[in-house]
Amino acid sequence: MKIKRFIGKTNQEAMYKLKKELGENAVILHTRKIRKPGIMGFIKKPIIEIVAAVDDNKAKEEYMKKEIKTKQLNDNIIINKQNNNLSNIDLEIKRLRNEMKFFMSQIGKNEQSLPSKLEKYREIMEQNGIEDNIAIKILKDINDKVNINIMDEKTIKDVILYNINEYLGKSYPLVPANNQKVIFFIGPTGVGKTTTLAKIAAQLCIKNQNEVGLITTDTYRIAAVDQLKAYSEILSIPLKVVYDLKEIYKVLANLKDKRFILVDTAGRNHKDKNKLNEIKELLQTVNNKEVYLVLSATTDFNNIKTILDRYSFIKDYKIIFTKLDEADNLGIILNTKFYANKPLSYVTMGQNVPEDIELANIQKLSKTLIGELGYERPS
Repeated sequence: MKIKRFIGKTNQEAMYKLKKELGENAVILHTRKIRKPGIMGFIKKPIIEIVAAVDDNKAKEEYMKKEIKTKQLNDNIIINKQNNNLSNIDLEIKRLRNEMKFFMSQIGKNEQSLPSKLEKYREIMEQNGIEDNIAIKILKDINDKVNINIMDEKTIKDVILYNINEYLGKSYPLVPANNQKVIFFIGPTGVGKTTTLAKIAAQLCIKNQNEVGLITTDTYRIAAVDQLKAYSEILSIPLKVVYDLKEIYKVLANLKDKRFILVDTAGRNHKDKNKLNEIKELLQTVNNKEVYLVLSATTDFNNIKTILDRYSFIKDYKIIFTKLDEADNLGIILNTKFYANKPLSYVTMGQNVPEDIELANIQKLSKTLIGELGYERPS
């Protein structure tokens, strides 16, 4: 039998010490208040004394349980750290592999100098934010296919514009479906997903007002819900708030009479694997869906590549670029198209709903990239 005395300023403090040392199986023999004289004979505030006993074997058992529990906790922490580290390593390897694949395809592209008629366009393209290796690839492909020396300036420019158009590809609008289609807007924080969704919803309402519904899963920001609620009231369309992933089925059932369901998702830190898993689980709940990855034209290319790598679990999506009016140049759009090889869709140029959005005008964008004109708001 092990007997021990515990002192505390309060009964709770003394009991905490008791349980910590002797465990839950300890037997309390007695409890009392002790008053001790202080300075000049004044009585101090009483303290609590608890005397308790426990069988030695049980005490050892309790101690071993604590040790095992502590060890398991430490092991779990280590394992979680290792898993997180491995996840980060895997993502970094994937990113580097993609970059190597991308840049290996360009090896030798700048070994051969370009004719002076093309070299000046290389400089113009770089000034407009196009990565050097991408500009060289486009111009060298032209040089390999046609005889630049016999062409006048206008013809050369037309050929370059044609090739940039080809690399940018066609821009794709939101396509109606016979059945209900769920449209997800995903992407990092601060790119303007909610406003972009509202612009597209407003355009859909012009022809399909009774067929449009909104869902938001962005319950992390009260302002986001309030903002979308204001838009839904202006457009006279329903808005449902999903607080838990399990609610999505019920919410979709409540909106079964709507052909277009636009879903606003919370902005996710693309470095947070757990947050991205939430997006992955959300997308898996719906079969007939369309996904838009919303990116800002003000984001630098290195960050864009990291974002694209982190969202690589999504195989089929279209890209929307926002904030074209805030960007120094628009080379990031061509750079992203090269790296991601995903179709472009809409671009936005301001906060006005629904005016400041249009389907990406490839011809206008190509002219912007060679400095021929600026990409203005849609008229």
